[in-house]
Amino acid sequence: MKVPALNCTLCPRLFNFRKKNNEEWPDWHNAPVNSFGSLNSRLLILGLGTRLGAIAILATMSVAIYHAIVTSGFNIYLLELLALYFASAFSIFLLGPGMFSADYLISEILLGKSNFINSIFWQNKFFINFLIFFVIN
Repeated sequence: MKVPALNCTLCPRLFNFRKKNNEEWPDWHNAPVNSFGSLNSRLLILGLGTRLGAIAILATMSVAIYHAIVTSGFNIYLLELLALYFASAFSIFLLGPGMFSADYLISEILLGKSNFINSIFWQNKFFINFLIFFVIN
């Protein structure tokens, strides 16, 4: 996605807000940014390169925790949120992508297991009940 120009006037209210903030705080970053996040987060959602994406998030949260401690001290409200993000990324790193991910499907294809689709869908009773519920209704 293309980031809008610095002097973009498509949204007058946002333009006036940015102009006022730029006059008030000229040293701050006051420009449009890309809203779709990094490639690492999209890979993590798809389950492709899950552990690599989790490592990137762990590194980002480590820097955020360090910055929070340095700038605002031991602020438990801020650190609690950052610690939850850190713990989530750490658990994803430890547990891996799981059976419903692109990583799992690629590894099963590369290992040459012929019956991996059946092992994913038909041995999971919750998934069978879920399918039956939506097919009948």
